[in-house]
Amino acid sequence: SDAHIKVGEVGYRLQDLAKLADQDWERIALENGVGAVLIPATTEVAPVYIHMTIPTDIVRKGAQNRDYIYLLETLAAFVPLFLWGAALRGPFIHFVDNTASQGALTKGDSRSDAGNCLVGAYWRHAMTLRSVPWFTRVRSELNPADNINKGYFSRATARGWRKMTMDAGAFCAA
Repeated sequence: SDAHIKVGEVGYRLQDLAKLADQDWERIALENGVGAVLIPATTEVAPVYIHMTIPTDIVRKGAQNRDYIYLLETLAAFVPLFLWGAALRGPFIHFVDNTASQGALTKGDSRSDAGNCLVGAYWRHAMTLRSVPWFTRVRSELNPADNINKGYFSRATARGWRKMTMDAGAFCAA
């Protein structure tokens, strides 16, 4: 899983996003994404991937939190468990390229209330599924979901991976 956020061609710092007026939010080209890839243990089934764009109202609320990228990365970690839980029963490896997200998911705890909410939901769902994730750190460029979260699907398509779609608003509401 992986996530990113970019605000058009303007170099906004994340903390500055919270200060934007309503009309500014309407004019900026907000680009963000959450991506996940499921690579089965068998070669008989093709990997599947998903890309979701987080709704602007959620980004706007999140921009008020200095840990926003960490929260987005942790939300991205929840995507495969939520969507492909049946395939993730028992032990599996989860590649993460954000050390704060990896640390919080590994220890089951975060220093922020929002992070604790996400991490707690992750582990409650994992327990329900009887999943046993092993979080391992990988550099962004080696993360299978790195291009997916940015909306670049050419490598996945060339490799025969199947694309899945889902409304991010519905996912975030769940």
